[in-house]
Amino acid sequence: MVGRKNHHSQEEIRVAMLRDNLLRAMGTASRREVAEQAGLEVEDIDSLLASSTVGDLYVVSRLEAALGAALWPRLNLGGDARESSTPAELDDGR
Repeated sequence: MVGRKNHHSQEEIRVAMLRDNLLRAMGTASRREVAEQAGLEVEDIDSLLASSTVGDLYVVSRLEAALGAALWPRLNLGGDARESSTPAELDDGR
């Protein structure tokens, strides 16, 4: 299997980016603090952080609203796919 050592699907990359964005947006806040602010259970955040799949879109949207940050990596054709946007940037069409 030569050449497959570092091969990751687009979905795997986006899920990893989602987790990174969540951790960055949480900063120094505890999972419990963020869960309470988002109206979620700590287990919802733990599941999202531990999973190799996207998870529940409801959970992601609640976390985005509570943290004031876009967590899902936006599709940036021709640019850096790791870019994330703030909700204001998304509203402005950026």
